[in-house]
Amino acid sequence: MPRDNMASLIQRVARQARITFRSPAGPAFGENLHRLQQLLDEVRAEDLHLAPRGPSAAAAASGGPPWAGVVPPVSYMHICETESFSMGVFLLRSGACIPLHDHPGMNGMLKVLYGTLRIACMDTRVARQARITFRSPAGPAFGENLHRLQQLLDEVRAEDLHLAPRGPSAAAAASGGPPWAGVVPPVSYMHICETESFSMGVFLLRSGACIPLHDHPGMNGMLKVLYGTLRIACMDTVPAGAAAAAPPPPAAGSGPCLRALFRSRQNYTPASPPCLLSPHTDNLHQIDAVDGPAAFLDILAPPYDPQHGRDCHYYRLLEGPPAGAEPPALPREVWLVETPQAADFWCGGEPYPGPRVCL
Repeated sequence: MPRDNMASLIQRVARQARITFRSPAGPAFGENLHRLQQLLDEVRAEDLHLAPRGPSAAAAASGGPPWAGVVPPVSYMHICETESFSMGVFLLRSGACIPLHDHPGMNGMLKVLYGTLRIACMDTRVARQARITFRSPAGPAFGENLHRLQQLLDEVRAEDLHLAPRGPSAAAAASGGPPWAGVVPPVSYMHICETESFSMGVFLLRSGACIPLHDHPGMNGMLKVLYGTLRIACMDTVPAGAAAAAPPPPAAGSGPCLRALFRSRQNYTPASPPCLLSPHTDNLHQIDAVDGPAAFLDILAPPYDPQHGRDCHYYRLLEGPPAGAEPPALPREVWLVETPQAADFWCGGEPYPGPRVCL
């Protein structure tokens, strides 16, 4: 039997949904959404006069050819709908699947009333494929697994991670130590998950921010732009025994030098495929946010770990074209000098707002 106050609770859920979603860009949206979550969490199957079952024969009558008269794997009970939201109940028979699908520009909330659902959000599927791919990077199936990971990563959009275009927030300022305490950083990082074989998270860059030229020792990586435009310059290290095309410039005396092949410099947007790096190809890169804030989903395999020789090193290009000259053609060999982390670059941390990843 439903609890006595539950008819009013369902009505209250609907009213709170109307309040919440009629102003999704308003200043009270976060507070209203939290209140809606609290109300929805109280709802039980008996409050909707439901007992555990799958779709009924009544649902078969609603199907057109070729499904007329066949009980469907999934049925829907409509409760209410306005211009700003809809509410209803989905019933699934045992083993039924609602295939991977999107919700363009939409918010959504789902509350299980009975049974158990396995929900694979896009970021969870990416993480699981990353785990499969990078736990055996020398295995015979690595190439095939890497290609599958690229395909999944290419499907990810900012809304899948509950992100809207912006730069680092004030929350990231609280994570900075001296001398940056209280200052909103140029770049922030949202940690999603990490295992021994890979890490995954989101970098947010304010307009004009730059992640300086750096390396990923012995690591693979994949980068997918979620919003904005990034200009990414990629380089390879040149083997120590290779003949030098030219000696290092005089300015090289300021630190250890490294020969590199400057392979590419191009812009990436959400429409671009993922940018890849491997231990030997495009392992050094510089990332600049162009004409507005930008964000990218980042996978590194294995994660940085100074104790195992995977520390991040920063570099500076030891050349520059004469004033007013066109940039030299790529690819070309260049000299780099290792430098400390730039004084105007630091990365803050802030909470990840997207779906929880379950590996």
